[in-house]
Amino acid sequence: MSDIRSTGTKEKVQLESLHIRYIPVVTPMDIYEGDLSLMNSPHVEMLELYMKHGFDWRKLKKTRYVKERQRRFKIGMSRWTDGYILNVHLPKRFKTFESIRKHGYDKRQPIKILEEPFWTTRFGLKNAWVDGVEIWTGAGRAATRWVLGKRAIWAEWYEDTKPGSMDKGKFDKKLMFVKGVWNATHKE
Repeated sequence: MSDIRSTGTKEKVQLESLHIRYIPVVTPMDIYEGDLSLMNSPHVEMLELYMKHGFDWRKLKKTRYVKERQRRFKIGMSRWTDGYILNVHLPKRFKTFESIRKHGYDKRQPIKILEEPFWTTRFGLKNAWVDGVEIWTGAGRAATRWVLGKRAIWAEWYEDTKPGSMDKGKFDKKLMFVKGVWNATHKE
């Protein structure tokens, strides 16, 4: 069973209402400067730099986006090496950016959004920065639209399949080596 399910509603939503998904311990609030809004996100910062300078690793490695990905490696998410970021992850992001810039956004593949953040509905986590519509998948596409001057995106609304259950779902395996993530969930 999936952690989320579609409510069946698809609509165009304003990008300024969207927030990057928060995961305790994994999401570094200092890098996000206490603001998970899409507009302030490291995703937008990185794509703006890419649009201006192209794939320049010397410039890109200084972005909050790359620093956040490098931090993932340090906290136990082993695939996030500099090699993976440079040779696999960033090229995928830029391929998406270039495709949307050239062909436009395909509304038949809407981003997935949650009215309430997943860590709030599933685990009861309440923080000042966890507020508003959360992007479940599609932050790269949403950031691309913002950087290209668009202010809305097609999205499909989803909801937690097990609200309040404390069920770790897909995150049990994904975060198994991240120390303190489940302790943080219960304390915050």
